[in-house]
Amino acid sequence: MIAYVLMSKHHGNNNQLLALAENFPQVDKVITINCDLRSRSKFFRCSARIGLFFKKRVNLPFLHCVINALLLTNTKYQIENSIFFAKTGPFELPLLLITVGNNARSVFVGDPVRTTASDFDYIISTPSTFSEKANISLEVLPSKLTYRVYKQSQLQRCVNKSREYWCFLIGGDATGYQYSEECIKNLVSTMVSLALQYRVKWIISTSPRTGKVIENLLLNLLQPNLNCIEKMGLWLTGDKVKIVDALSYSSVVFVFEDSVSMLSEAINVRLPVISIRPNSTLPVNSLVTPFVEYHSLKSRIKRLSVEELGSFDINKWVSQEHIPLDKCWAEQLEEQL
Repeated sequence: MIAYVLMSKHHGNNNQLLALAENFPQVDKVITINCDLRSRSKFFRCSARIGLFFKKRVNLPFLHCVINALLLTNTKYQIENSIFFAKTGPFELPLLLITVGNNARSVFVGDPVRTTASDFDYIISTPSTFSEKANISLEVLPSKLTYRVYKQSQLQRCVNKSREYWCFLIGGDATGYQYSEECIKNLVSTMVSLALQYRVKWIISTSPRTGKVIENLLLNLLQPNLNCIEKMGLWLTGDKVKIVDALSYSSVVFVFEDSVSMLSEAINVRLPVISIRPNSTLPVNSLVTPFVEYHSLKSRIKRLSVEELGSFDINKWVSQEHIPLDKCWAEQLEEQL
């Protein structure tokens, strides 16, 4: 079966959909479709609903050409024995335009609000994209880093057991999360102190959201303290650290709280995770807040501000309070299909 993924401009969403497609049963090929969407416009929504009305009732060959024109895509796709994946509201109508009235199946991640839930074959809910209409529920966002991949990666690496490594996954500014220069300076100072206190070395990886300003600041501040750094990967310079490599060597993971994708990857491999926010005030973010609150209540993560990090007893939380995830997202998916 061929899986088609409707790609957006969001790197994280695309990776999640690709991971879902690759782990879906009977899928042997994955193809991406780049749509130049206008789905927030009234014209598109009206046209799409008219198209759906006719597709549910009659099979008109020319509708395929009309749909491609609406989606502004030249990608050729087959309907028979296919399954299509999409995420977020703007992709609800495009997904159904392609699949409704055909033998193709549809998978939507999130809560459909523009369409009828029964039109989808699968609706997937997560703590950050919750839907009461879902027939599949996952506790973390999907990623290509499944628990099986993580364990295989660990086995392939000869880790120096005399040295402990901690991983820091750096995100960047988002709604409710603004990391000032002062905040980054305090964070780096704390990281250096923790490395000495706990006799660990850091593996650091930035992300697309980190940005040039924070990356350059990190590089300059950490340069005099390279003795506490095992590896530092910067997204913009191309000198990246693969997440699977960073997590395979690490015993504890620290993650900027703005990134649900990176939090999901760390939680999914069952490592102790500490989420870091800029200050003591709890931010409000429609995607992040429900996710971190859910996993904090289950003791899978510990939420700390940069200011709180230095005085927190990390070893005590890791050894006495942390409760790892029971099953990888891929295992949860398989059980519900």
